[in-house]
Amino acid sequence: MKTNYSLLLSSFVLALPVLSLATTIIFVLCGAPLLSMDYLVKTIQLSFHCCILAFPAIYTIFNCNFKVAIFKKYFIAIMFGCWLSCIVIPLDWDRDWQEWPIPLVIGAYSGAFVGYTIGAYI
Repeated sequence: MKTNYSLLLSSFVLALPVLSLATTIIFVLCGAPLLSMDYLVKTIQLSFHCCILAFPAIYTIFNCNFKVAIFKKYFIAIMFGCWLSCIVIPLDWDRDWQEWPIPLVIGAYSGAFVGYTIGAYI
């Protein structure tokens, strides 16, 4: 597969901010805290993490390889990893790794690992 560098640069510069804005809105609608500007900045950083994890699939779709059925599994794995990792936030352990959005970032990376490694076989 030949790498199209202009498509790679334009999709990274144009698509990533638009998708992260949409992802931030989805996180806020699903219950992300908006108590202060600090939480909003952390939510935006979480959405950038999730969009960067999904970027190889997005780039492949934009490169006219429309195998969308395979990439649905990758997106679902990232989303499921974020959702499942929310379990540790309300636990009363008062650990540093329980603060918003650290568990969700770890869950997104775990979901992306599972989605990109064995997602095609499921």
